[in-house]
Amino acid sequence: FEWYKHPEERFPARVRRDTERRAEEKRSWEKANELMLAIDKALLLDEDGMVQFADVQQQLGDRYPNWTAGISNKLQYKNITLNFLVDISYGNDVLNGTKAAMVYYGLDPITVNRGETVVFDGLRSTGTTDDEGNIIYETNDSEVVLDQDYYQNIYSRIGENFVEDGSWVRLRYVTLTYDLPTKWFKDKISKLQFNVTGRNLFILTNYSGVDPEINTIGAAVMGTGSIGIDNLGTPSTKGIDFSIRLSF
Repeated sequence: FEWYKHPEERFPARVRRDTERRAEEKRSWEKANELMLAIDKALLLDEDGMVQFADVQQQLGDRYPNWTAGISNKLQYKNITLNFLVDISYGNDVLNGTKAAMVYYGLDPITVNRGETVVFDGLRSTGTTDDEGNIIYETNDSEVVLDQDYYQNIYSRIGENFVEDGSWVRLRYVTLTYDLPTKWFKDKISKLQFNVTGRNLFILTNYSGVDPEINTIGAAVMGTGSIGIDNLGTPSTKGIDFSIRLSF
């Protein structure tokens, strides 16, 4: 874990590294590849004004929800019955590996500005140290190019760019049933029932990927499967089923 120390005046800042580690990591994937070096949310840049990586991986999120819930109900009016189930997951994070891959290969919309130059808002290393060996930083004014190398070797390696809130509310299924009155059949048919069921018809979520509920690697990976890893998978499919039940 990186700790940073600087004087009361914000610039220049002096940086020191503390040897203490963070608390025990809870889950393996939550240690994403890299973190950007920063102090008070200001990036710590190298001598060229480019983003640097922290040396130690840190926990960025928790793939397990704070709580889950399900709401089911059955509503009936005369010969019409409506059943539904709504599932809820709150507080879980998702690693959007699909977006990371698209950034790497230049397919994500964020890469359309490649070739442009920017000045990162942060502190640039002067390449010198003070008497205690702390690196001296100053306000950054150096331009860097957002080229292919930047998106492949810097942006796509920064895990915090791809960990998102994966909370969701999903209509798991809804079934509408209609029972025809048996008196119409003069005791020849005891029951005639029509059903239509919709599955995964909609989901409410702020997650930018295809499906926050997706698991794409397999049940044997990392001990608990691939919960919370969206890596080039396919979303849950929507479906509509029709059925007729006939009894004599």
